[in-house]
Amino acid sequence: MGSGFFQRPDKHALMLAFVFVLLFAGIMLALGAISMRSGQKPAKYFLLAAIAAMLGAAISTLAVWGRIPTNEWTYRAADIGMMLDATLLALALTYRFRVTQAEKLRAEQLATRDPLTGIDNRRAFHDRALPLWNRARREDRELSLILLDIDHFKAINDTHGHAGGDRVLVATARLLESALRKQDVLARWGGEEFILLLPETGLSEAAHLAERLRAALEGLRLQHEGQDIAITASFGIARRKAGQPDLDRLVAEADELLYRSKEMGRNRISVA
Repeated sequence: MGSGFFQRPDKHALMLAFVFVLLFAGIMLALGAISMRSGQKPAKYFLLAAIAAMLGAAISTLAVWGRIPTNEWTYRAADIGMMLDATLLALALTYRFRVTQAEKLRAEQLATRDPLTGIDNRRAFHDRALPLWNRARREDRELSLILLDIDHFKAINDTHGHAGGDRVLVATARLLESALRKQDVLARWGGEEFILLLPETGLSEAAHLAERLRAALEGLRLQHEGQDIAITASFGIARRKAGQPDLDRLVAEADELLYRSKEMGRNRISVA
């Protein structure tokens, strides 16, 4: 194989094609280097892709110039390099897609999760609770709601600092989580308030659960910077009634009962 491998016009066309491949690979190499400097993780794929394309084009160019032996492998080196280039770029795009999906998932979680306690926030509560409310109303099923507020939370913050207050909120969330069934919905309603929606649960069952939670919180002792933090909470419990217009009305009823508990001395439950 040698000078007869190409006809002269083909040789010029190939040379021109290889020059363009080299230019493209050089541009990719420069972009990859810039991306690496900016800390982008997929940049390594771009660099490897550019190097593969450049090496393949260089080998084929040298073969056309007659600087190295011309054979099927050296002739097709540019094609092989471009195939490697395309494969590595596909890997880079796949990596970027996975990163984007992970970032999207994290953003969605941040939008629906309370960052301190890790449980649902008010927005997520509505998203999860409304289908359960609609089903209970449509099929006339039992559904109850518990709203609770940590007593004297401002005094806890004043005495133990915000770090101590945060510990109380997290401990309360963990305790509430441990008592729930799979179908129940728990959320931080705001500040030191928490809300629980209990499908297929009558008022007496909900009141029994609320009393167990109240007693468990009262018995909980947290240590913060060498000091004990006592926790109590006031509860309001309401259940869905026929003709009740919407979930917001049920929440409002539980809220009224919670404040009745506050007015009666705190650390107690009030039932509709």
